[in-house]
Amino acid sequence: MDAIYQISLAAFRDKYLFDEIERDEFFNLYRSARSIVDPRLVWFALSPSGTPAGFLFCFVDYWQAVSSMRGQRHLLAKLRFWWSRSRARAVNFKSIGVHPQHRRQSLAGALMHHGYRATSELGFQRANLCLIRDGNVSSQLDGGVARILRRYVLYQSPGSHFPVV
Repeated sequence: MDAIYQISLAAFRDKYLFDEIERDEFFNLYRSARSIVDPRLVWFALSPSGTPAGFLFCFVDYWQAVSSMRGQRHLLAKLRFWWSRSRARAVNFKSIGVHPQHRRQSLAGALMHHGYRATSELGFQRANLCLIRDGNVSSQLDGGVARILRRYVLYQSPGSHFPVV
């Protein structure tokens, strides 16, 4: 997690709507997600000196398993979740980051290629590229075969410090 935090600070610092958070806050955000993180779905690209230069962070898409609970939390709902969980066939490619010192070396493409291959070998049939801003260069990492499942719109609330896009 520390390598992901350090690379994220450097890689996303100049990106739209990025707000730097403290290391402890970052770790606390992901601590609660520990039960859904599969270490086989987190990869690092290393520099020639062996230090982490980039990462790809994915997690299994449990949307169908969660929806099988029908908004309930009782024992039967939890059993439906656990039974459906094993049938998940999609992976969410949540974050990819490359340290600025290592950009323009095809690391993002190599990480994505590895991610696609490895998740396919694990039996997953679909990869969801999550929350990519229109025009972002990472939208080209799909190999030209992706289709948009849904679009989101950012709104500015009164008093917000974020610029309107």
